[in-house]
Amino acid sequence: MQAFERILRGAKSREQADAAWTSFAETARYRVGPTPGERKVPFALSTDLVRCALAAQSELVALLRSRSEDLLLAPGVDVRIRAFGLRAWREGTAERRVALALHGVDPLLDAGLLEAWLRREGAGTKLLTMLTALYVKSLEEEVRQEGREQTAWITHVALTGQLRAQKEALKEVNLKGLGYESLERTVGLALSAIVAISVEAAFADIRARHYTVDFSRTEALLAGGITPMTLVAITNSILRPGPNAYGLPRELVAAIDFLGIDPLTPGGEFLQRINETAQKIGRDSGVRTLALDVAGLRELRGAVFSYLREFDVGREPRHEALFASVAGVHTLSAALAQVKAFEGGWHGAAAIAAAPGAGAKTADAVAKVYDAATRGKLPSDPDSALLGIAAAWLVYRYDRWAEERLEAARQHIIDRAKEFSFNELKANFEAGRVYRFAADNEPVLGEAVQRAEEGHFFLDLKGFTRMVAVAKETNAVEFMKHEFYSPILNRAKAYREAGRRLELNNLLGDAVSFSGDVAALVFLAEDVNQLFIEYEEKLRTRGVRANRIEAGLFIAWGAPPETIHVESEGWGDAGFSETLGAREQRIKVAIAEKINESARGTARSGAVWSRMQSLLEEDARRNGGEARELPWNVYVDRVLQLTLPPSVMELAERALDTSDPAFADATARAIGEVVREGLGGETGTARKMFAATADLYNVGRALSKEALDAFLRGTATLRVNVMKELAVSELPPAFSRFLFPEKILRLVVSYDVGKARRPPLLFRYAGDLQFRGYEGLRTTQIFEIVDSASPIYGLFERNFLEIWRPK
Repeated sequence: MQAFERILRGAKSREQADAAWTSFAETARYRVGPTPGERKVPFALSTDLVRCALAAQSELVALLRSRSEDLLLAPGVDVRIRAFGLRAWREGTAERRVALALHGVDPLLDAGLLEAWLRREGAGTKLLTMLTALYVKSLEEEVRQEGREQTAWITHVALTGQLRAQKEALKEVNLKGLGYESLERTVGLALSAIVAISVEAAFADIRARHYTVDFSRTEALLAGGITPMTLVAITNSILRPGPNAYGLPRELVAAIDFLGIDPLTPGGEFLQRINETAQKIGRDSGVRTLALDVAGLRELRGAVFSYLREFDVGREPRHEALFASVAGVHTLSAALAQVKAFEGGWHGAAAIAAAPGAGAKTADAVAKVYDAATRGKLPSDPDSALLGIAAAWLVYRYDRWAEERLEAARQHIIDRAKEFSFNELKANFEAGRVYRFAADNEPVLGEAVQRAEEGHFFLDLKGFTRMVAVAKETNAVEFMKHEFYSPILNRAKAYREAGRRLELNNLLGDAVSFSGDVAALVFLAEDVNQLFIEYEEKLRTRGVRANRIEAGLFIAWGAPPETIHVESEGWGDAGFSETLGAREQRIKVAIAEKINESARGTARSGAVWSRMQSLLEEDARRNGGEARELPWNVYVDRVLQLTLPPSVMELAERALDTSDPAFADATARAIGEVVREGLGGETGTARKMFAATADLYNVGRALSKEALDAFLRGTATLRVNVMKELAVSELPPAFSRFLFPEKILRLVVSYDVGKARRPPLLFRYAGDLQFRGYEGLRTTQIFEIVDSASPIYGLFERNFLEIWRPK
């Protein structure tokens, strides 16, 4: 209980106490997920660890089967007759501590069965040894990390998840006279005890080394994170048998719950909580009576178990009678009602006490407890008994809370062994992208190899349905296949075949995504532009008037994507790989912050476009109606959004629907009044009313400043680059056909110095834009790749590009 007391006492609120169990994902050296609430730690348990855990479970089930069906087991595995003594284990051994932890918590887990499971070569002992080494290794990792990472807690969450999952196999087990619920509870209790003692042994080992790292938080979490019900799936069954792990019947737990006690209030001491709970139990006569009835049996059962633990060796019928008198019931009155069984235990204790032997004195003390029970003298100290009941109830409630938090913690881990093949697991471990929990000398997490950043290309076709309709093509599907996907994939494949690193992430309806070498992606952007030009020319040769195909294209720069393969039977056609000639139904998924950015970079904001059109209209009015053109295909502009009250918004909608001048006048007056009040009032009011944001309109090709810089670096031996700034007012007269939204043009020109001498690439700064990434908002400079077939490029080519070329 010190674990829960430490967690609750250190928290300022219940929410903070809850969060203590799940905050480990933020400490992990490697994690995935965009926000704290979505962080996950990828892991895999070693094969030998999984096999060892399965073997321990299987052997325990075999031992239970041998008891229920009277079967012989494999040579060397001898199930002793039912026994209750622990003399087979030496004092201080981990195996004895496991047996002590399980003694009297489940009717099926007697000492005879446990002795076979925890023998020197038994599967239970092998698991105990391996888990101890596992926890020691994880704690040593925390020492190496100087306490910055909760490695041991991550290990525990992963391990208990595996142990719970493997118990699903028990549903297929049929044992004579033993139902699934009892079997599941018994196996869960046994495995929980193994884990609990492994944790204790690991901390004992670590403390003996006198490390300076403060393990108090980890110790509190691990102690609280392994309870009798941790590995029991049907938690309601934990209170059913007598004896059980808490020594409480469900009826008493429900009765104390009804008193309205909140055991999880942060702050306070555990002893104080026990006293307060005992006082509330004592003030309710009905609950007090039931509690004392339960406490009376707990006292009698404690005396019986203490004697059996010391002196039983499994060959004494009177010992069986002692156990039978206190088993299968939850209250002293129920035990007394079983007259034959109760008297059998009482007489057995008296007979042992009357005969010479080592246990005679202790048996006499047990017989006196039976006598006190018949005279209504149990519990012997009612006040202390109520404190014991209060403590047991608090422990049960804390354990239920801990199990809820442990389940929440499991939502922050990912078992990659369920997703990856062995080779994929190995590659991800070596790259530092998956934790490997094992009881060997290999590291918990591979040294993260700093993978080179790369480009992320996203092309989103705009308005192709209208274009297809004008062109009288058979249908949009044929266009997408033959004029969009296939040509682009063929051009991209050519770069791969030439040795460029290029990966297809996905085909999304009317979009395509690649990642890889940024130079190849920039050149692919040029190729896409040429493909569209060729398609337009094809249409013209057919006598069809073709408008320019609008396609937003954006190239971002950053960390390579994480690639996973989702096994999904029946979805093989959605994406598959070839393995030894067989088709695997594995869907590929690429995840990266910069893939998301590249997709957002193809946005086509209607507000930005409307603002550009307004600039044209205003310019035309100033120039006597003479219309000019916009020069670019990519615009970044600030948009001021006005939030109107609902009544004014409704008025505006009616004015739009009716086109009534009266409504229009009323709406204009209402909007004017709102704006005047907002601007003339407090600053906060105006800020709530007006929101200024930068947005993007992209029907061309653009890239981030980071991607542009990477392109310039990557092609430095093949290209030469110049940077220019031009005032729009100083451009030659030929440029006056265009209305420029900016006053200064910031340009980067990249010249091919090879023999082929492709036309220069012209990059133009379009503005700054904020992208929301995994770590929050980040401002990015946006550059347009000016279309080499556009009129504005032609003017730059005739007036500047050759002049600027370095000699």
